[in-house]
Amino acid sequence: PEIYTLSLHDALPISSIGLFLIGQAFIKRLGIENDEAVFANPLFLRGAAEYNWGHVPVMIVSYAGALKTWLYAPIFGLFGAGVRSLREPVLAAAALTVWLFFLALRRAAGARAAAIGAVLLAVDSDYLLTSVYDWGPVALQHLLPTGGVVAALRFAGTKRNLWLGASAFLMGLAMW
Repeated sequence: PEIYTLSLHDALPISSIGLFLIGQAFIKRLGIENDEAVFANPLFLRGAAEYNWGHVPVMIVSYAGALKTWLYAPIFGLFGAGVRSLREPVLAAAALTVWLFFLALRRAAGARAAAIGAVLLAVDSDYLLTSVYDWGPVALQHLLPTGGVVAALRFAGTKRNLWLGASAFLMGLAMW
């Protein structure tokens, strides 16, 4: 019988999917912490945001924008508010970040470095737990700049302004 051997390209799906599956074990382990759910206040309490533009929340507190609130409004609308609907999207964002991290490393340092880096990120317990429990917009703080770096590296390779704009947009969202 043939023995299947893993290649460097197998590291990407194994890392991203592995992180997502391992994270499932932690979704219901702890109760919801205040910093994890503070973004939802404007969804349930009108005027609960630090700054609103009309009825649209813009800043949740003085140092955190309302992007996560905007992203979760349709999620909670479809699935209701609960532990799974709170934690599954950020765990998916963490898995997507591993994928983007792989792409950035592959472009900057080659396939071997990308495979090793993706595996190391996916098995980092701090990364996993801060993503699952997302105390504040941690998953977005990882996802958006990593996507911005991937876009910047694409711009460096292609010189297409679309990639530069995408990088600036993602970095701007990350700052907000």
